[in-house]
Amino acid sequence: MEWTLNLAEATDYDTVYELVSEFHATENIQLASPVRASAVRALLGNDILGNIWLINGDGACAGYIALGIGFSLEFGGRDAFIDELYLRAPYRAQGGGRFAIESVIQFATRRGIKALHLEVERGKTNARRLYASCGLIAREDYVLMSADLPSAD
Repeated sequence: MEWTLNLAEATDYDTVYELVSEFHATENIQLASPVRASAVRALLGNDILGNIWLINGDGACAGYIALGIGFSLEFGGRDAFIDELYLRAPYRAQGGGRFAIESVIQFATRRGIKALHLEVERGKTNARRLYASCGLIAREDYVLMSADLPSAD
């Protein structure tokens, strides 16, 4: 399969929103539709926050990868988080995930990003193997902790 990665723009909103909704349904991520819509629009419209790319397999829309950009004292500068990676079922296990991750690593390197992170469920061994083979290592001494903060508005 021939893979391409295209930076999503505001005009790709409908496609990206559909893919994000599919991913959230498969992962049982509970997020109200208006909140999801706002988040997609925010990331599509501001590359300071990060980027979303559409993953295409043989010219068909196969999925997406989302990158959020931050800053880390520990890593000495800007860091980034692969927030979501999703491939539709017919496109899985065909190299698209590897292609997307490696492309995002190259992008991040060109942008001067010092570290790249992602979160994966412990039980998803195939995904963990893929990420490790792309150079992402588990930081077993650390635990990701999150707080869902109330809206400021």
